[in-house]
Amino acid sequence: SPPTELTVTNVTDKTVNLEWKHENLVNEYLVTYVPTSSGGLDLQFTVPGNQTSATIHELEPGVEYFIRVFAILKNKKSIPVSARVATYLPAPEGLKFKSVRETSVQVEWDPLSISFDGWELVFRNMQKKDDNGDITSSLKRPETSYMQPGLAPGQQYNVSLHIVKNNTRGPGLSRVITTNLDAPRNLKRVSQTDNSITLEWKNSHANIDNYRIKFAPISGGDHTELTVPKGNQATTRATLTGLRPGTEYGIGVTAVRQDRESAPATINAGTDLDNPKDLEVSDPTETTLSLRWRRPVAKFDRYRLTYVSPSGKKNEVEIPVDSTSFILRGLDAGTEYTISLVAEKGRHKSKPTTIKGSTACLHPSCFSRVNRALMLPFLSFRIQKQKQAIVTNLLTVTLSIRYMTIIFVYKEGVRLCPLHLYEPLYLTRTNGPFLE
Repeated sequence: SPPTELTVTNVTDKTVNLEWKHENLVNEYLVTYVPTSSGGLDLQFTVPGNQTSATIHELEPGVEYFIRVFAILKNKKSIPVSARVATYLPAPEGLKFKSVRETSVQVEWDPLSISFDGWELVFRNMQKKDDNGDITSSLKRPETSYMQPGLAPGQQYNVSLHIVKNNTRGPGLSRVITTNLDAPRNLKRVSQTDNSITLEWKNSHANIDNYRIKFAPISGGDHTELTVPKGNQATTRATLTGLRPGTEYGIGVTAVRQDRESAPATINAGTDLDNPKDLEVSDPTETTLSLRWRRPVAKFDRYRLTYVSPSGKKNEVEIPVDSTSFILRGLDAGTEYTISLVAEKGRHKSKPTTIKGSTACLHPSCFSRVNRALMLPFLSFRIQKQKQAIVTNLLTVTLSIRYMTIIFVYKEGVRLCPLHLYEPLYLTRTNGPFLE
């Protein structure tokens, strides 16, 4: 009688375990197996008659076999009991990540010596609950590496590799990898002063906690770090303060999430030159004005002094870098000048420091002499140091406390005279406009 109830109890990539039942005593059992695909070898072996189980070894992975078991008694074979079973495909080995970037990962694995059709590589985005986050790539042998593009920055992926044979996918070898955070984009300087720089950049695509800014003078020195929250719009702005005037800084901005940090976006940016401080006018004469100031903090090449008369005539003077005082010469008497001083370095200039200063009159009676020289019959005045000054037909007379100057304005122009030349001086209105 034939064996019955042939059962496959265990299958691996290279072995199949069999069991069967048989009530009668036999001499032995004959086990035969052959691949169901054409061209395979028909192999066999015998099992002692007192055993009802056997293991088939050295099978080819991922191949379906037709297995039969015969009972042998006195050299006669019974009708066989049969089954079909396919060996498993093995799991790949040695899966590792050679490089990890913001949107790509290069994967490598060990080669296999068995016969198979190819590989299936699957990247599953673990932040997405469905299979919509799967990226599947089919690769032919003998490939053992692949650069997977099209990934999202700062995302965690489960990466599995499978062997494929006869449209059957074997068990996978899996690893988890997280892509790098992407750096801020289009970092640029928006504006600067002599002690600050304002930056702007496009936000990272990855979900981040904040940005970290590191900056230091490119000439050397300790670096400073600043943490900035991510802007609610497409861009983020930040202002670096407390900087040194006229200094070039190397600046790097990175995206941060927990203990992970992106590559930096970098830029070099400089602060403006600071302007000269506390510019003062002193000791005016009829043709000169003495100036003094405090030098800027920044390193610079020279000063440029500009002075403009009331008529609009402009003059410039270049002053050596080590100076903190200067005398303007060849000026007009009794004239107010607008004076500006800037520091220069190459093509860069500081903001101007500006002040007004007036030269002295030629003599206490200069107004009478000017009146006669201009031949103005409609303008008559006389200045009396003892009692009073009688001024007629003037447009205005203004007392400047700041510059300690009397300003006379009439049709033909303006004249200024320092007060110290006329003390004590009393002004009264006579047949003319109110004196201011």
